Amino acid sequence: MSQKELRISMLGGFELSWGDGQNQEIITNELPDKPRALLGYLVLNNRRHQRDTLATLFWPDSQVALASLRVALNKLKLAGLEQFLHISRNYLSFDQQSPYWFDVHAFQSLIANSRRQPEPNIAALKQAVSFYNGEFLAGFSLPSVTVFDEEILRLRQQLEQNAWNAFDTIIQASMLEKVDYGVGIQYAQRALTLMPWKEPAHRYLMWLLAHTGQKADAIKQYEYCREALKIHVDAEPSPETEELLLEIRQHKTTAELEIVTLPPLDVADREDEPPFLASGQRPFFVGRREPIMQLERALVRDKRPCWGLVGMGGVGKTTLALFLAHRLRAHFPDGVLWANMVESQPEEIATQWAAEYGYDLSLQRSGDERLTWLRQILAEKKALLIFDDVRSGAKIRRLLPESGDCAVLITSRTEQVVRSINAQPLALSQFALANGRRLLLHHIQDDRAINEPDAVDEICHLVGNLPLAINIAGSYLAYRPYRSLADFAELLKQRLAPHNLGEGDARLQETITLSWAHLDERQRCLFTLMSLFNGRTFSLEAIAALAEQMLDSREKQYQFEDQLQMLVQFSLLQDEGQRQYRQHNLLASFGLEKLTDVEDVQKRYSRYFANFAERNAANYKLLQRDWGNLDTAVHFAEKNQQWEDVLRFTAALKEAWFKRGRFDEARHAFELAFQAAGRLEEDTLLARNWLWWGQACLEQGDQTEARNWLQKALDLYDELEDGIGIADAEFELARLDIDQTLPEAAERRLNRVLALRREQNDDSGIAATKYRFARLWHRQLNEEKAKQEAEAALARQKAVGDELGRCRTLRLLVFIMIGLNQYDVAYSYAGEALALAYKLEDLGEIALAQKGMATAYRRLGQLEAASQAAAESFAALERMGDRRSMNDVRFLQCLIKRSEGKFQEAMLLAEECQREFSRLKDTLHVTYCLIHRGDFNKELGVLQTAVHHWQDALALAKKIGNETLIQKINDRLQADQPG
Repeated sequence: MSQKELRISMLGGFELSWGDGQNQEIITNELPDKPRALLGYLVLNNRRHQRDTLATLFWPDSQVALASLRVALNKLKLAGLEQFLHISRNYLSFDQQSPYWFDVHAFQSLIANSRRQPEPNIAALKQAVSFYNGEFLAGFSLPSVTVFDEEILRLRQQLEQNAWNAFDTIIQASMLEKVDYGVGIQYAQRALTLMPWKEPAHRYLMWLLAHTGQKADAIKQYEYCREALKIHVDAEPSPETEELLLEIRQHKTTAELEIVTLPPLDVADREDEPPFLASGQRPFFVGRREPIMQLERALVRDKRPCWGLVGMGGVGKTTLALFLAHRLRAHFPDGVLWANMVESQPEEIATQWAAEYGYDLSLQRSGDERLTWLRQILAEKKALLIFDDVRSGAKIRRLLPESGDCAVLITSRTEQVVRSINAQPLALSQFALANGRRLLLHHIQDDRAINEPDAVDEICHLVGNLPLAINIAGSYLAYRPYRSLADFAELLKQRLAPHNLGEGDARLQETITLSWAHLDERQRCLFTLMSLFNGRTFSLEAIAALAEQMLDSREKQYQFEDQLQMLVQFSLLQDEGQRQYRQHNLLASFGLEKLTDVEDVQKRYSRYFANFAERNAANYKLLQRDWGNLDTAVHFAEKNQQWEDVLRFTAALKEAWFKRGRFDEARHAFELAFQAAGRLEEDTLLARNWLWWGQACLEQGDQTEARNWLQKALDLYDELEDGIGIADAEFELARLDIDQTLPEAAERRLNRVLALRREQNDDSGIAATKYRFARLWHRQLNEEKAKQEAEAALARQKAVGDELGRCRTLRLLVFIMIGLNQYDVAYSYAGEALALAYKLEDLGEIALAQKGMATAYRRLGQLEAASQAAAESFAALERMGDRRSMNDVRFLQCLIKRSEGKFQEAMLLAEECQREFSRLKDTLHVTYCLIHRGDFNKELGVLQTAVHHWQDALALAKKIGNETLIQKINDRLQADQPG
């Protein structure tokens, strides 16, 4: 900005300063009280004032009042304020069209904006209270000017009441939304900092603290309330407050807490309500009548509709999609699912969406398994699926169900992306003038539009009737309620002159530039720093770290949040709730062009998220919100050669990546960590990284790559003579050998691991190795050796307190004892495993323990109980999407049908299991399925088919070298030879 803007602040004090978008220059101290008061009176009273009237008002007892007025005006001129005054021989007034900003005007404008809406505009109210830093003209008084002091008192009471009403509305909105209780606490505390005598605020805070499990703090708040009321208004707490205190004290939990004097809290069980993942706040919306009618008709009535909103950035695609999500919600009994494709990976979306229907896919290591399972879930639903800001059709294709009644709506800038998933494109253009006018009027007072209707139309035309540009222009004008619309249009015209007015991007760019020009230095800094998130959600703490802003006190947090709320009100930032924000992609691109010291900022970004990852390594819910930012941070760390940070990321996030099945991200990070360890010449870190890399490959079923990296790790650990590392690598390679049916190699490795664990006195490691030995022998059908190793593992696990390990070993012993025909012992182990699983509250272990129980029941001949336990196990595994374990249970159900003599039903289950085991490349279980299919065909009298299945099973048994199975199959074939 070439022209300085005068900034006048009267809320919480009286301060005058110059602002040019870069610096703030305080000029308050240059002016005595009378000239300052005169300026304030003129700006507050928007009219012409007779000079002699003003002189008498401000110098009531002076014989030279007019001369004193001239002196005061000269002081204002010397301070550079002449341009803001209309001065004539007889009249004075403040020039409302001059470049100025006044906090009282902005505060009142935001309050008025909220009142004009059908529902309170919470974002506007938050910004309004951010301006309210204390009572009007706190500490400023002119006792000799009675009328002026009376004016101060009147406005002080009015503004305080407006501020309290705004706080009250924000807090009540929070109390009606359980997820926003933290916001209510924050604003109740802030209200009490400014107005400690407001008893309702104390009650709100007591209620909110109690409902967030802070019962002791809620009771303490009552004492603070009592003390504040005594000091400020010499009163005792009201009966309503006393009643609230009594209820809090009487309830051990807060679930039943209901206070009739407070807004009613919806405590109904919402578990049966269909999910609604779009923003809970319905957007202000105008226009688009024809697209709305077309999409409403298609999405509701057509069979499996798939549509795409296409248009340039800022044209309003996301807003229309959000509007439709709310409007059509009732037509989709299974809910509305929303995904922002800028920051989410398909596997994460699958996990989140499945969880909305009660399925826990987080234990599924394969992303493909999650996506397959989600498609199966959605195939049975009627939901509206919305994918926002799609840039690649491939990214969402695997999320789309192949059948069922779901409707799909995507937003994208290119028609090609929409057509790539066979969606019907619907192009959105700029608003028609009438709708642009309506959107602009949403921001500004009606009287301004009435007085300057042509200017309203010209502004809309100049910004190309683009919704985002209109919002930015309207937000600018809302903060300057007395700025002439015609003057603003002229300013726009000057800035847009170099461009062809048909270029929508140019209009939007210059509208952003105009708003940017009026940001102060701190706001500009924040705006540019946000660009690194590239349209992804980010937290208050994250942007504070980039801005190197300490948030070590509540007051600093409030002040920093106020800066962000200012950008929200300028339409330069979106408030996502829960101290989460998002910047529009176009704004992020603009900010990135303005960002200086990019490398330094990227380094701060990486360091913050490295610290964040280390602090929250086990908080998967918190990590999920920032996966996109964490992936970017790893990239920045590699780009800027922050090798230690790269290694910090892999160490902190390895378990989370594995637990949440983010193996692609893990493998990419391990590749970068390989470079980092090499640059740092840290062989130990290099070996560890190769080990983890191999484990990630192994979890994804990439056995060739897994063996490559695990062997590299082993070779380097051998070279380093690192016994712990050698044992870890050999342990994983043994697992791979067992899966690939290489029993001799697995036995050799496990013997080496066992020797090393004994040298290290690692009882937990010894127990784990014994368990793996037991699995090896069980797969080889050597049940005696398997029993010996499993019992040894169990004893050590009990000694070291490894309850989860014990549970798994007990489950393995069930099947070992069945192999030894000791069914009663197997049943005992099954019961012990199930009891321990319930004690651990581990749903996966409970489901698998139920499978063991079902197996024991079958062998004991209790087929009804076996069928019931198997059904419960299958249902639980289905909720987790564990397809492999589900297939194991399905195979067990096949065997139960066999025991019941229902060979035809058993046959169908065996065929289904064989297909799934083949997909999983589980040759051993495919062999079992073929053996049983042969047996079932024999029972059904189809001997030739039975022999065919046995012969196929024999070929596989020879391939995997399982002599026990070979003998069993040969016995069948010889017994059924003709003659």
